[in-house]
Amino acid sequence: PDYYNRGKTAVAYGFKAYNQYKDLLTDKSYNTELDDTICQDGLYQSLISEDKFLDYIVTYSAHPFFEVTEERYKEAAKRHPELAEKLGTDSEGVFKMMCTLTDDMVGELTEKLEKDGVLDNTVIVFITDHLSNARFAKNYKDSDQRCNNTPLFIYAKGIKPQTVDKVCKSSDVLPTLLNMFGMEVPSKYIGEDIFSDSYDGFVYFPDMSWITNKGYFKGGSAVEVYTDEEITDDYINENTKRAREYIDVNNTMIYTDYYREEEK
Repeated sequence: PDYYNRGKTAVAYGFKAYNQYKDLLTDKSYNTELDDTICQDGLYQSLISEDKFLDYIVTYSAHPFFEVTEERYKEAAKRHPELAEKLGTDSEGVFKMMCTLTDDMVGELTEKLEKDGVLDNTVIVFITDHLSNARFAKNYKDSDQRCNNTPLFIYAKGIKPQTVDKVCKSSDVLPTLLNMFGMEVPSKYIGEDIFSDSYDGFVYFPDMSWITNKGYFKGGSAVEVYTDEEITDDYINENTKRAREYIDVNNTMIYTDYYREEEK
């Protein structure tokens, strides 16, 4: 709860409680840096209920530092020795090995939910909060916002798999989920449904750069174009203005209780 003051902020965001792993584990000796901690007795039971529930789980296994001396790496190499040998021991290889611990958690968690008869009526969203490391992101420089390309996947048993190729931003996730559940999306939400045919995909960044499926733009010009279509000055100006409006709204949210206020 001391890390980023999560113990207070989670409750302020509307969660009923914040639970620290070690407080709920039956086996207090278990290494809480391993993501499958959440599948252990005590903690897992706190995640599910017979009523509707929502859990936001913070994982850690794939977090820096990416060194062979880290206990997380040692555990991953112990579990998956053949993969460890294949990936090597440079920082990228160590990072990928640590990711296997998160993979282990995903498998064990879904198996437990299945066994308890909960998986059929559960939607699981996996999303990262930032890039893994700039040097792993196609060698983009930190100033190139494309290094912030991160994975998102949504799992619901029985739903036909599909891949979304358009660019999307984190604020698109909630409206997408609400539409999946057939719920109304409040007008104050600034995101879009990523499955909507009318949404062409748009991502903006704090430095006023922005990206669409047509290209990556910064400072009023194209850094890289992904289409054969003509990119007009009007297109660039309109989307630059769009990025500024989004950023202004985000800045305003910092100083107001935007989502808690009654919708006008």
